[in-house]
Amino acid sequence: MGHWSRRFIRWIEGIRLEQASGDLALQIHLEELSHLRQILAKLNRAILALARTEQYRPWVSLLRTVPGISTLTAMILLTELGRFCGFLRSMNCAVM
Repeated sequence: MGHWSRRFIRWIEGIRLEQASGDLALQIHLEELSHLRQILAKLNRAILALARTEQYRPWVSLLRTVPGISTLTAMILLTELGRFCGFLRSMNCAVM
């Protein structure tokens, strides 16, 4: 998903359509956009807080030394790989 600037969103908010139903639909979509942006901001803050915990901080710091790896990308890698490694361990135990 791309990033729409506040200026662009304000421009869209100023659009008036010929039909009242079109105006209503546009307003509903803009409200949904605002709500989703709030949710994403809240999730990002929670992920950043988790990245600063003792469990993740050293690993996030290490991963961030790789060019192009952000805190968010590091946390995705750590949490997904952790689940995958746990799955592999359980498969290994099941086979033995």
